[in-house]
Amino acid sequence: MNILFCKHNSICEPGIIRALELLGHKLILPSCSFSHPDTDDAYDAVLCEEIRKNSFDLVFSVNFIPVIATVCYRLQVPYFCWIVDSPVIQLYSHTLQYDSNYVFLFDYTLYTEFCRKNPGHIFYLPLGCDLPHYDSIIPTPQDHANYDCDVSFVGSLYTEKSPYHAIRTQLPSYIQGYFDGILHAQQLVYGYNFLCDIIPPDLMDTLDQLIDVSPSPGYDLDKRTLLGNLLLNPMCTEMERIHLLNSIGEHFSLDLYTQSDTSPLKNIRLRGIASSLDGMPKVFKCSKINLNLTAKGIQSGASLRIFDVLGCGGFLLSNYQSELPQLFEVGRELVLFDSEADLLDKISYYLHHEDERREIATNGYQRIRQEYSYQARLALMLDVRHSLSI
Repeated sequence: MNILFCKHNSICEPGIIRALELLGHKLILPSCSFSHPDTDDAYDAVLCEEIRKNSFDLVFSVNFIPVIATVCYRLQVPYFCWIVDSPVIQLYSHTLQYDSNYVFLFDYTLYTEFCRKNPGHIFYLPLGCDLPHYDSIIPTPQDHANYDCDVSFVGSLYTEKSPYHAIRTQLPSYIQGYFDGILHAQQLVYGYNFLCDIIPPDLMDTLDQLIDVSPSPGYDLDKRTLLGNLLLNPMCTEMERIHLLNSIGEHFSLDLYTQSDTSPLKNIRLRGIASSLDGMPKVFKCSKINLNLTAKGIQSGASLRIFDVLGCGGFLLSNYQSELPQLFEVGRELVLFDSEADLLDKISYYLHHEDERREIATNGYQRIRQEYSYQARLALMLDVRHSLSI
C-alpha cells in the first residue's frame, strides 16, 4: 500500500515506520509537521497537495490529530491512527466522528468510552515495540560497566507535566485539603482511577469561578474530565513516582534516568537522560529489575514501557493494570505489584533469585516475539482495512 505517514516527533515513529516498510508498504512523509493539532492552514495545504499528487491507500499518524482528520474527511481518504499515549485530549474533538477515521486505542477503558462516538470506526489494539531494532543492540562490556544495576526506572517524574502546583495556591484551603486527600487515596488503589468520579458538583462550580477549566471550542469534553486529565492525574503520577522511588532508594540500589527535577529524591543514583533509540534499550538489557510505574492517565491499558522492556529481554516489575493479565502470563512473563510493601518485597525476592528472574525475562521476550512486535500489531491494524473493504 501507499501510505502518507504524518510525523510529529513521537518516540514510536521510527519503529512504526520501519515496521510498515518491512511489511512491504511504501511510505511518503510530508515535508513539515503541524504547528497546532486542531487547525493549521499551511499544514492543511501541504497534506492536500501530497494527497492530490499521489494515490494513497491511507494516511497514518501516531495519536489522533484533528487537522489531519479534517483533510482526510474533506478528500475522503482513510485516516488511520494508533493512540499510544493517554490522555490524548484531541480524542474529544468533534472531528473524531468523521467516517474517514479509523482510530486504534491501546487502552480498553478508553475504547469503551470512545467507540460509541463513531461506531465501526474505533478499535482496540494494544501496543507493541520495535523488535528488530532492539535485537540489533547488543551491550558491550563497556555498556555493562556503564548500565549494569540492580533496579532502574526510565521516565518522567511528571514534575514538569503537573500544573497543579501553580493552581493549588489559588484554591481555598478546604479544596486544597480535599484534593490532597483524594490524591493520596488514589495512590493506594491499583487498577481503578476514581479521581474524576468523586469531584462533587458544588466543588466543580467553585473551581469554575477560580480557574479556567473550560474545554476548547469544537470539543465534546466535560469540565470534570478535563480537570482530572490535565491537573489531578499528572499530580497523582508525580506524587506516586517520587514516593515509591524514594522508598525503593531507602532499601535498594536504584538508577534513575530522567530529565525531570530530581530535587525531591534521596539515595538514588541520578543518571540523566537515556536516549530512546540507544541508551534506553541498553538500560533495559543491563538492569536486573526494570520498573514500570504507569502514569495515572492510563486507565487500564499496558503502557509502551512494558513492551519496550520485554522486547529488550529485560525483567519487568510493573504496577497492576487490569489489562495486563489478559495480555501476558503474570508471574511467568512479567511480575506485578499491588502496593508499596508488595513492590519492596518483590524487588528483594527477585534480586535474590537470579535464575527465576532470568527465566521470566526470557519468557516475556518470547511473548513479544510471538505477538507484540510492531510488525505483528500493524498487520492486525491493516487487516481491518481489508476486512472492511476500505
